[in-house]
Amino acid sequence: MALPEYPFLDVQDYLALDEKAHSVRYEYIDGRLLMLAGGSPDHSIIGTNIASVLHAALRKTPCTVYNSDIRFKLSESRYVHPDVTVGCDERDKCKKDNIQYPRLLVEVLSPGTEAIDKGEKLDMYLDYPSTEEYMLVGSQKKMVEVYHRDGDTWVSRRYKPDTLIHLRSVNVSISFEDIYEKTSLA
Repeated sequence: MALPEYPFLDVQDYLALDEKAHSVRYEYIDGRLLMLAGGSPDHSIIGTNIASVLHAALRKTPCTVYNSDIRFKLSESRYVHPDVTVGCDERDKCKKDNIQYPRLLVEVLSPGTEAIDKGEKLDMYLDYPSTEEYMLVGSQKKMVEVYHRDGDTWVSRRYKPDTLIHLRSVNVSISFEDIYEKTSLA
């Protein structure tokens, strides 16, 4: 859930603030600071379910699954914390601060973040060279939408309950039911 934006802040001050913050995360987009509040129990469960399936499937591959603690550096003036990120690029291995070459990005939607996740972040993520897939998952209602890079274009697909979601970028399939397991939406 996103809270109100703060006044303009330079990037060095943002990085210092985000490093010191342990109970809250901040995103930084072109000088705008946005504090991310804690999500609902369903938001947390959905993110954990997705990360768990991906982690188990990718254990013996070069790919790493990250939760929202990792900071993704889009540019010198854009830093975000996706709910789940998968990186398979050697250049991100053993990084202590940011990753820069994600393959798959997942955002779990909440009332406060949905407009940003489907708008500004959608544009930024799809424009980013290493991004191959962007998955949006509803936390208020059952909804999964995946954007997949197909050459120079992007293809969007919405999934319904009782379907299997194949994430081509990492060659992993997740059942719709597994995403919502143990949530109030199950």
